[in-house]
Amino acid sequence: MAPSGAVRALVERFGDGDLIACAALQPGLEHVETSFGAWAFRRVGGVSATLGGPWCAPGDREEMLRRFLRVTRRPMMFYLRGPFAETCARAGLHTASMGQDRVLDAAALLREPPREVRGALRHAARHGFALREVPWSGLDVSLRARLDGISRDAVARTDVGREITFLNRPWSSDDDGARRVFLLAQGESIMGFAVLNAIWKEGVVRAWLLDLLRFRKTKQWGVWWSVVHALSAKLAAEGTSLAVGFAPLHRLVHPAGASRALAAQLDWMERRLSHVDYLRRLYALKAALPGEWEPRALASFTRVAPRVLQVFVEASGVRFASLLGPQLLDALRRGFSREAGEGTR
Repeated sequence: MAPSGAVRALVERFGDGDLIACAALQPGLEHVETSFGAWAFRRVGGVSATLGGPWCAPGDREEMLRRFLRVTRRPMMFYLRGPFAETCARAGLHTASMGQDRVLDAAALLREPPREVRGALRHAARHGFALREVPWSGLDVSLRARLDGISRDAVARTDVGREITFLNRPWSSDDDGARRVFLLAQGESIMGFAVLNAIWKEGVVRAWLLDLLRFRKTKQWGVWWSVVHALSAKLAAEGTSLAVGFAPLHRLVHPAGASRALAAQLDWMERRLSHVDYLRRLYALKAALPGEWEPRALASFTRVAPRVLQVFVEASGVRFASLLGPQLLDALRRGFSREAGEGTR
């Protein structure tokens, strides 16, 4: 079910530069609506899992939280900024960090690309790589079918093997006016596509989030870095900027008032799981780019971290073990063994 026009208007008006705003408009989410605010969430069993904080004026956020807590006994809130996480802690919820966003310094990237990006650009030049925006109206039946096929193949190659939703908007060739699509080409051949989500501030699109990047198997190395560089150049020329998004379970910085028990469990998971391939690759790609980090937090009715992460990944449409890949159980086993050994010293 698509959000109402009123919800969309609130998200655009009160987006405040939040990367998750556009994802809150994806079909399939439920919404709490009031005359002054809205909130996107998904039910996972008996839990109401929100995507970000409420979309309302800053002075109304506490009231939106009170209303939400009146209608759900088991809330979990994900991808929160620090100030609202502190509000949740004062309301009695257990809070902790869940990772960080990479805030890209596009000027530095374009002025002096890091070594990895320079290598990727050399490979891109050898393969005749180019990025070309196409209006949604320019996606005819044949091109839509080609992009659908590229998306299915790319998703099938992942550890998860299925589309991840919630933090990401799933691929759709339908146009709702909040996204842009770019074709990835090698010479005359289309090898993939990228989708950008709008980032609103005071009702105006100020930046774009690289939400989806899908492409066929290729010998071209560093496609992600080449795409980020090309998009940064294009958006800078337009007067906007590019965001590259979230690195989960890395560089955890817990908000003021965080739950000591929940924070300790997530710190343990960062130490023991941050080298799992899925998480390591995601962090390495973004950390190589110039920029800063912005912490993201969660708030929950329970301080049991495995339960919190289970709800998060099920809200994303996947199982916890499949999201992190086959290394998860080995990593957990090694971590528990190491903790037990350290406890005997």
